[in-house]
Amino acid sequence: MTDPVSNSRKSTLRDLAARVPRVPSPSFNGDGVTPVPTSAYFGINTFGVRQMRDKLPKEVYAKLAASVRLGKKLDLDVAPTVAQVIKEWAMSRGVTHFTHWFQPQTGLTAEKHDAFLAFDDNRQPMEAFTGAQLIQSEPDASSF
Repeated sequence: MTDPVSNSRKSTLRDLAARVPRVPSPSFNGDGVTPVPTSAYFGINTFGVRQMRDKLPKEVYAKLAASVRLGKKLDLDVAPTVAQVIKEWAMSRGVTHFTHWFQPQTGLTAEKHDAFLAFDDNRQPMEAFTGAQLIQSEPDASSF
């Protein structure tokens, strides 16, 4: 008896091997001729200082900015607000996942990918990003 999963896998691999590679095209202005300079779109999907200042309540932004400036941990009382604003901003841009980027004690960098997905008490899917997820910090990444 032939395994249908095996046949499906072989068929998919055959299709992939025969496919013509896609070549990315440069970004163009509406005219299709003039290239858009990288500086015109570099960082547009970064929740940076401008987005923080525009989206966060003033007192929360002030605490967050002070935390960054002084290299201190974010106050636990403002983390949920910051997380909510980041989640809403990201989801408005079509984001479904986020990355926790860190430097373990190996001297290298690493990352943990996560989703804005959680389940409520009735096991129904919902979008979530908590203050605890935002301030998660482990120098050795032991739970990743």
